[in-house]
Amino acid sequence: MMGAVPPDAASNAQWYALVDSATEGFAAYQALRGGGFDVRIAPAPRGVQACCGMSVAFGDPTEVDVARGFAAERGLAITKFVQVVGVRDARRDRFC
Repeated sequence: MMGAVPPDAASNAQWYALVDSATEGFAAYQALRGGGFDVRIAPAPRGVQACCGMSVAFGDPTEVDVARGFAAERGLAITKFVQVVGVRDARRDRFC
């Protein structure tokens, strides 16, 4: 984890699972999605060291702790889980 997030910044924070390769990333995504987690494939956030530039982003931050255990139990090749503040932008992915 990149450090404690101030309470006022928590609403603008995003959790990511980092991986070393796209193959490991897709496998982690499929396993987590199959396990009922709200995840999506995403580029690794700026300022975070990720070997392949890919990550698995969590839609629900409350699922991260459970996902850690799930990943360890299944031997998913997740390098680390990180929380990044300031990555959510309400203007992104809006085309109208």
